[in-house]
Formats: sequence, structure tokens, C-alpha cells
Amino acid sequence: MSRTPLTLGALALALLLACVLGVAWGSSGWMNMLNAPEAWQRTVLFDVRLPRVLVGLLVGASLAASGAALQSLFKSPLADPGILGVSSGASLAAVLCIASGIAATSARAIPLAAFVGALSAALLLLRFIRSESLFTNSPRGKSVSLLVVGAALSSFLGALTSLVLAASMASYLVAQQIVYWLMGGLEARTWEHATGALLPALIGIAVLVFRAPELDAL
Repeated sequence: MSRTPLTLGALALALLLACVLGVAWGSSGWMNMLNAPEAWQRTVLFDVRLPRVLVGLLVGASLAASGAALQSLFKSPLADPGILGVSSGASLAAVLCIASGIAATSARAIPLAAFVGALSAALLLLRFIRSESLFTNSPRGKSVSLLVVGAALSSFLGALTSLVLAASMASYLVAQQIVYWLMGGLEARTWEHATGALLPALIGIAVLVFRAPELDAL
């Protein structure tokens, strides 16, 4: 997991450049607003583009951090939340939240449901880890077996998600919302989304950075 300062500096510079381009690119970029910007131009820049870029930054950083941690933990470059079933658990819970109508009651319902689903999948995987009968005595054998179990869990949860989606096809709006959530997207992101993602992302990344020496030792 170690990186040279030069590499880290280059990556940080590339990230900064991507964020600047994400905000400035377009017919209403800030280069056009240096001279007496109009109100609608400031709205486009600060209320439409900037929150979208920040949400993308936070989500990307969280996915990268979780992927790096799982790869260190399982000693495999294939390990990530998608393969181990964590993402599938989040998807299933979010889809159930949408299909049941709970998502319409609160803007926080879907993120909370996704978190509970991901945590449940992770705990289920942890239970498999502690089941000594499923694994060999070799640490490498345990890692390989765990990846296989995670892939099977991911496929099973993905099948349940498809089942819920098929059952929701009677309502076009519900099915559309489910497909949109599963596909993902940054359009129509607001400051509410950015501030809502900020604290969980910072806490999760800070914990992983704090435990980085232990992950490296593994």
C-alpha cells in the first residue's frame, strides 16, 4: 500500500485538476464569470456543478479507501466490496426500501437502508470467516475461500435484487427509481447530498488511515 511522495503528489495534482475541470467545464464556466457574473451563472457554478463534483469526490474516495483496505485484509487484488457481496447487500436493501415505499418518507431512508444492507452482508461474511470448517489452515487458503464465498454471496444477493426489480415493474415510477439508483449518477446532486456524504466519508477514511499500519502488516 506504500506510495512514493512523487506518486502521491502527481495523483493529488490530477485529482485537483479533475475537480477544477468538473466545475469550470461548460458554457457557464468561471472563466466567463470573472467580469460581473450574473445570478444564474453563480447558481450554475456553486449550486449545480460544485455539489456534483464534491459528491463524486467523496464517493470515489470512499470506494478507493474501502477497496484498498479489503485488498490488504484479504491479500488479494481481486477483493473489493462488489466481489465480496457488500455492495450487493447495500443494493438489495436500497431496492427493498424503494419498492416498499419507505424511500418516499425521508431523503435519508435510502442511504440508511443501503448502509444497513452493506453492514449485514459484511457481518454475514464475517460469520463465514469465523466458521473454521469452511477454511483451510493456510492463510492464503482462507483468503481464496473467502473470496469464493463472497462471490457466491454477491451473486445470491444480486439475484434477489433482480427479483425485487422484476416484481416492481408494475409501477413504472418505482422501477425507474430502482434502475436509476442501481446504475448511479451524479446529476441533480445538491448541497444536501454533499453534506450528507461528507461526515461518513471522512470518518470511514480517517479510521482506515489510522489502522493503515495494521493493514500493511497483514
